[in-house]
Amino acid sequence: MSLWILIIPKTNYEFLSVNASSLITSIIALILLIIIFRKINKQEILNFNGTKNVCYLFAIILGIGFVMTFPVLNAIYGLGENEYISSYSISFENLWSLYAIDIIIVVPVLEELFFRNYIQKGLSKLYNPITSIIVTAILFSFIHIQVFALFTYYLDFSLYSSFFAFFGGLISGYLYYKSKSLIPSILFHMTWNLLVTIIV
Repeated sequence: MSLWILIIPKTNYEFLSVNASSLITSIIALILLIIIFRKINKQEILNFNGTKNVCYLFAIILGIGFVMTFPVLNAIYGLGENEYISSYSISFENLWSLYAIDIIIVVPVLEELFFRNYIQKGLSKLYNPITSIIVTAILFSFIHIQVFALFTYYLDFSLYSSFFAFFGGLISGYLYYKSKSLIPSILFHMTWNLLVTIIV
């Protein structure tokens, strides 16, 4: 998590919030990933060819539907009332922040590029589609474990985000498999993150 901020002298911390450093880290990681994948694959990363427009619409609908299932998934997780969505009220205040730019635009592209275009694509050469989707979703859920909470006193360690990420990873993996393109899975991921950001 943006640990590079620690190398900056303390007197300069004012201009770098946690959200700003997270956004900068995501952008740097995305640029590096694109450069590496372009060198390895020598092909277009975001494949628009052959993907039907209905796949894009379906991805957005799945993103909305997935967020609406949070109360059910929450009950399965065993927490009672949903921490993310207790009443479906919408607030656009959070959209005007570096956090929103990071989580809605940059992170979905970064994560889908790595998990679907690299891991799932690689696993699909060795295993059947179901296995590759499930294994990729498990790995995707691991990066959503709040490891940082183990080192702080103000955050409680929880697998809550990881639990939801697993199911989101399954949907995203399915979209990638069916469309043979990253665009639907990115749209799904962006819609999911957008709704989580604006629904309070």
